[in-house]
Amino acid sequence: MPSGVAKKHWFTELLDLAGASTESVAANARELKELDDWFTESVQFMNDPDLSFQLFLPDDNVSFAERQNALADFCAGYNYGFGIGMAGRSNQKLPDDTREFLEDIQAIEAADTANGDQADENAFVEISEYVRMGVLLVHDELQPIARASNTSTTSNKVH
Repeated sequence: MPSGVAKKHWFTELLDLAGASTESVAANARELKELDDWFTESVQFMNDPDLSFQLFLPDDNVSFAERQNALADFCAGYNYGFGIGMAGRSNQKLPDDTREFLEDIQAIEAADTANGDQADENAFVEISEYVRMGVLLVHDELQPIARASNTSTTSNKVH
């Protein structure tokens, strides 16, 4: 889904869920502009060849339980957004890596977030990095149009 279409779809879903009226949208224009900027920045990070995309999670000075909950919330939001994004793709078969990753983040979303020890903290860091890289993998796997246009451009240069 091209970025502009995805953004429109995302904003529509967001405003519908919030039950936002025309008046409330106008009254919150500054906040909506911040969301728009955040969306654009996120897409840029997702497309960065240096893999600079980072999960939006609390800093290390926040309690471990809160950081675990934030990761679970991220996974829930990702799953929700993924479902919305795939709704218009007419049952496209997902690559095996994507399906496996989606199953994994569903499990992370459902995981118990009881207070943990240092071993849990280390696992949290590894799981967070797995989620970050998985998001980038899925993004790459589901961008066949971008890859196809790059391939055809390269092919045209060869001929």
